[in-house]
Amino acid sequence: MEEAGEPKTSERLKLLASINDPNEYIKAHRAMTAEDAETSEEELFPFPKSAQKIPIEGYIGTWLDICAVLPITSKEQVSGLIEELIAGLREVQNNLPADVDTLKGEVLRFLRRGIDAYRINGLGN
Repeated sequence: MEEAGEPKTSERLKLLASINDPNEYIKAHRAMTAEDAETSEEELFPFPKSAQKIPIEGYIGTWLDICAVLPITSKEQVSGLIEELIAGLREVQNNLPADVDTLKGEVLRFLRRGIDAYRINGLGN
C-alpha cells in the first residue's frame, strides 16, 4: 500500500532523472527541497558554512556504514576511515575533466548517483 508521500516522491525522482543538465537538476532539486521545507530557495541555498556540518556528517555516517570493520572501538579507527574518504574525494577531484561538457556529464552522474542511493534506501519507487 502506498503512503501519502510516495507518489509525489516517485514523480520527483522521475523528473530529476529526466533532466540532462546539472545546473537545471540542481535548480529543480533545490525548488523541491524548499517546497518541502515551506520556505524559499534563497533562504536555504547555498547552505551557510554553519549548516554544512549536517550533510558532511551524513556522508561520513554512510561511509562508516559501508566501510567500517566492526566493532568500531577507537578514534583512530574512525579517523582512518575518514582519511580513506578524503583520499577518495581527492582522487575524484584530481580526475575531474577540464572540458566543460565532459565535466557537466560527470557532475550529472554524481547527482544521479544521489537519486540511486535514494531509491536503494527505499525512499522512492
